[in-house]
Amino acid sequence: MFLAAKFGLVELGPTFFLQIFNTLVLFIGLSFVLFKPMTAFLEKRAAGIAKAISDADKRVADAEQLKLEYKEKINKIHEEELRIMKEAKQKADERARVLHLMAEKEIHVLKETANKEIEIEKSRALNELKNEISAIAMLAAAQIVGKSIDGAGHENLINEFIEKVGDSKWQS
Repeated sequence: MFLAAKFGLVELGPTFFLQIFNTLVLFIGLSFVLFKPMTAFLEKRAAGIAKAISDADKRVADAEQLKLEYKEKINKIHEEELRIMKEAKQKADERARVLHLMAEKEIHVLKETANKEIEIEKSRALNELKNEISAIAMLAAAQIVGKSIDGAGHENLINEFIEKVGDSKWQS
């Protein structure tokens, strides 16, 4: 039979070579049946994961870009809001100024009208006073003409006239 050399626990003989041959056949067989499909599956899976990460990074970049665009739009809207508020305030101030001027003009017109009415009433009162004084003077003259005038009678007539007219002063 075959010569077998023994090296420690391993004995070199036909069984040893058959075991190595079987191991090689098993390895080659498994590499075709198991290792190649498994390697292809793992490579495909790694490519899918890499693509998913790449897509996620792209989406994150797109989201950041959209975020910047929205911030810019919000800033523009805020600036527009401030501009509109400023314009509205200017219009309101202008309207208030115009209303104030109109009110001042109306007050001036009302004052002038009131002053004219006061002057008319004053003139009317003076005319009425003049008419009353004239009537009183005519009554006094009639009494004077109707009575004989002597010093004491004349003085009595003047005192009566002063009492009727009163202490009011004549102003023109």
